[in-house]
Amino acid sequence: MIFRLSQAGMNYGAARVLADVSAEFVRPEFVAVLGPNGAGKSTLMGILAGVKPGYTGLCEYRGKSVPQWPRRDFAREVSFLPQNVQINFPFSAEEIVLMGRTPHGRGWQESPADLAAAKRAMELTDASNYRCRDFVSLSGGERQRVILAAALAQTPRVLLLDEPSAFLDLSHQVALYRLLARLPREEGMLVIAVTHDLNLAAAHADRLLILHQGQLSADGAPMDVLNEACLRDVFNVDAVIQQNRASRPVILYE
Repeated sequence: MIFRLSQAGMNYGAARVLADVSAEFVRPEFVAVLGPNGAGKSTLMGILAGVKPGYTGLCEYRGKSVPQWPRRDFAREVSFLPQNVQINFPFSAEEIVLMGRTPHGRGWQESPADLAAAKRAMELTDASNYRCRDFVSLSGGERQRVILAAALAQTPRVLLLDEPSAFLDLSHQVALYRLLARLPREEGMLVIAVTHDLNLAAAHADRLLILHQGQLSADGAPMDVLNEACLRDVFNVDAVIQQNRASRPVILYE
């Protein structure tokens, strides 16, 4: 068992934003978390990442409650890329990526393993060409790829991502989802990502979690959970589901 949620819930004041969500993540796979705005997706990711205290129910990582994990040990295994990352200091892109190695650090200087991990992460995210540029001079999409590289440089067992394709152009969105689909197979990594792009998620994810009004509405393979009724009831859109050549669902909006 990697992660286990049991009756997880969260209130913000009097508002119940997540209600009794239970789910298990037992093997490396790419899981996409879907749902309309306000469904509780980011709150769920924050609970998994250990940055949302005060929730009800249980969240366990490898058999131990997440709050009981020493923060450094947890950070060596679980990497979290939140929706908004603000960095306003004059670091180079490569220096930002090397910050992802902090949980593994043993001194002031980067080790050869740190440099190798950062180099590979920048190659995976197509960020190598501007490794020496000032981070604040980069475009939104370029910054997003650098931040993702920092998360990958952490060499985690689990990668948690909240809207990782924000600011990316179409070609890099597709490249990102192909990468996320490869990581479980090639790196043995569990990848859980929040997204609003149903078609990209359906084309690449192994499993979809659909949240609606703070509750888990569906959990399963894309072909099993994406249907016209789900799109109408959860997302309030009329659409037709077809299959592509890989037998993956494709949503045609009416």
